[in-house]
Amino acid sequence: MMGLYDIIISTLIFTLLLVLGFFFAQVRYSGQACRHYFVPALALKMLGSIFFCLIYLYYYRSGDTFMYWGDAMVYREAFLQSISQGWELFWTPAMEFNMATDRFTENIRGFRGENALYVSRITAVLSFIAGGSFLATTILFGALSFTGLWALYRVFLREYPSLVHPLAFAVLFIPSVIFWGSGVMKDTITIGCLGWLTYGVYFLFIKKKKLLLSLILVPLCFHLISVIKGFIMAAFLPSAICWVLFAHAGKVKEPKLITFCIFSLLAGFALLIYFFGNQLYRSGDIALAFFISRINDFQGWHGVIAEQYGGSSYTLGEWDLSLWGILKKVPAGINVTFFRPYLTEVSSSVQLITAIESLGVLVITILAILSRGFFSSIKMILSNSFLLFCFLFSMSYGFAAGFASYNFGALARYKIPCMPFFLALLMIILFHRWHNGQRSQKA
Repeated sequence: MMGLYDIIISTLIFTLLLVLGFFFAQVRYSGQACRHYFVPALALKMLGSIFFCLIYLYYYRSGDTFMYWGDAMVYREAFLQSISQGWELFWTPAMEFNMATDRFTENIRGFRGENALYVSRITAVLSFIAGGSFLATTILFGALSFTGLWALYRVFLREYPSLVHPLAFAVLFIPSVIFWGSGVMKDTITIGCLGWLTYGVYFLFIKKKKLLLSLILVPLCFHLISVIKGFIMAAFLPSAICWVLFAHAGKVKEPKLITFCIFSLLAGFALLIYFFGNQLYRSGDIALAFFISRINDFQGWHGVIAEQYGGSSYTLGEWDLSLWGILKKVPAGINVTFFRPYLTEVSSSVQLITAIESLGVLVITILAILSRGFFSSIKMILSNSFLLFCFLFSMSYGFAAGFASYNFGALARYKIPCMPFFLALLMIILFHRWHNGQRSQKA
């Protein structure tokens, strides 16, 4: 899958992107300290893509990335034979069979799911730019994902401009994000889209600037994440709504207006429950049943993987099929996502890297809490709508990832959407005094 041609075309694309990135950073961020991180972060992301290829080609030798690539080559072949038939195949929904595209769809392994087809379609488009090279296409995946992380970094800098260096390491230089978010995978697309979605929500609803760009980014990224990995939106959407509501509620200074809004919300909820209580209860039961079903599927599948490819499974103990039974596992789920595997649980060289990162996150968490105090940290989060958003998304998604995975290998991939938000939150708490001091000096 990788020969001399792949190395040549990949080297050209790698070099071209670095040169373009250098000039872009010099022009767009002239005089700003963050420009020094653009090229190194981009280079590391693309190196992560190369490392991802090598690991999957010569260590794992199997996985979803090969399925996406194989399906992308079917799309590519269809376009090369006929643009019209390629276009028709490109927009053929999953499990929709017709005579015109049947000879191609029978060779698409991911044809049963729309989420897999989206990844394959994106891969096919990038493969044309990369000249049909698997390695070069993967590098393009990493570079595009980087743009989303950079957009997220810029949002954090807008709120905390003096924390250029700690926020860069929290968002741009996380080892698991660099590796697992740089290959031909769902995770690479979703982490990039998540950064752009946060950027769009920030400027559309909070700052009310860059409206045209934000109006394009928000629905596009929302759609891609919802189709490819919809459970991310289950954690992001409520957190983002709280962010927007609390951000604007904080600007309302008139006590009578605040009181009126609170009573209006309470009255609205009361009427909603009165008229639609039974429907809401049934919907909650259906949602809980679906959640439990998906959790059992994830845990069962990852248990099979652990038995076949090595002992990297874990358990959170027994839990009963109820809302309270699930809620009791919240602390354990959050702990396993951010702080495990422990060094004593390592069973492979790849897992050792994840364990070292988890230990680093644990140390930073302890330092952040000690720097301000536990209750003061909670008060700081609750008094800032942006920090509250980061906290709610990190905790809700972190619990879901830890509770669903039951396999450290899968968890390393699943947890990357919340890692930049959690680490950036810790950095803000850790360096809050320095940030406030810098701000007062400028004032």
